[in-house]
Amino acid sequence: TDNRLRALPVPPVSILSLVENSIKYGVKDNEVLRITITARRLEMDGGVLANIMVTDNGPGFTPRQLESLNKRAPQEKNGQHVGLANTVRRLQLLYGKNMAVAFANSKTGGARIELFLPIEEEEKKTS
Repeated sequence: TDNRLRALPVPPVSILSLVENSIKYGVKDNEVLRITITARRLEMDGGVLANIMVTDNGPGFTPRQLESLNKRAPQEKNGQHVGLANTVRRLQLLYGKNMAVAFANSKTGGARIELFLPIEEEEKKTS
């Protein structure tokens, strides 16, 4: 993790919700569930982003789930996806349209959720 990201205002419950999602859906019989959280700075032409990624070694998302999740923000359906929907909503309120979330499966298997949060304004305030 890049130490410059420590001051980034990310609601702690947001990351916890992503980890809980991995625990709820990532457990496979007779296998140890591994969850990895990484944070890094991405310097782009248009500014600086924080990339926060939560990955697990579970079964991952189905193709249908990936299509649905990446097409639009997660929606609560019959009590499902409540954590994901609330997390994305909370981050959209904090960062506006400048934030993004991507759902994928890792090359080695398992789910991967990536958050892309703008941090350029925060750096200017502290400079």
